[in-house]
Amino acid sequence: MGGNMNRRHFIAATGATALLYPVRGLAQTDDLTRLLAEVAADPSMVEDSWAYREPSVTRGVGHGTPSTRKLSQTALDMIIAFEVASPAAYEAKYRRPIWPKGQSGVTIGVGYDLRFANRAFIDRDWPMLPQADRSLLYTVAGLGGLAAKNALASVRSVVIPWEPARTQFMAFIPYPTKDTEKAYPNCSELPDDCFGALVSLIYNRGPAMSPNSVKRKEMYRIKQLMAARNFADIPAQIRSMKRIWQGDPNARGLLRRREAEALLFEKGLRSA
Repeated sequence: MGGNMNRRHFIAATGATALLYPVRGLAQTDDLTRLLAEVAADPSMVEDSWAYREPSVTRGVGHGTPSTRKLSQTALDMIIAFEVASPAAYEAKYRRPIWPKGQSGVTIGVGYDLRFANRAFIDRDWPMLPQADRSLLYTVAGLGGLAAKNALASVRSVVIPWEPARTQFMAFIPYPTKDTEKAYPNCSELPDDCFGALVSLIYNRGPAMSPNSVKRKEMYRIKQLMAARNFADIPAQIRSMKRIWQGDPNARGLLRRREAEALLFEKGLRSA
């Protein structure tokens, strides 16, 4: 377990969910594997989801103070899958800078949006790149929307293989991890998979929440459930968010991401 809560306390707080569904639990693990395999086989689901990026999320550029808590490997694999589908898909489609449409900036690596970067951030986050490549990237830092689209050709000579992209992603993930710890109380009491599901959610949607917002009310409800240590009801709130994008053919990947996060949280409950 990732926090300081003992096993007996956690099972009591979750209503013994982990003990009630041993057979269903196996099926849910298979469902998570199946979802990630679907995304790996169809990167267009990931690309379509880029249009729904929240404008307040800094998209791969770490701001503030990073967390020291480590995520489970399953959580890391899931977040990567919903950003670039798979390492193989990354090498085939995303090793050169792209423009994910909308208000996005030129994007490199695992969702690193240069709209939110500057020279100092690029030097901090990409020391493994040649100086000539970093100098090119400086020229598109801060650009978004059509300005980024028009500038894309000027940096397409930059090539970032999977390994440096993965290295940068691993250096970045402590920042949304810290954002999650700030957004939700009692994170230290969650098993690593449960916590990783919330990090994926904050990574994708940002920490904003409000009981009066049509789109953010589940985020607020999760905060209430975390405060009450009613962890067992959190997956239902994650699934409830699907209503926001239901019926949109371009939201296939986003709907699967919410389901995968709910499944991962349930996996963590069973491990307690």
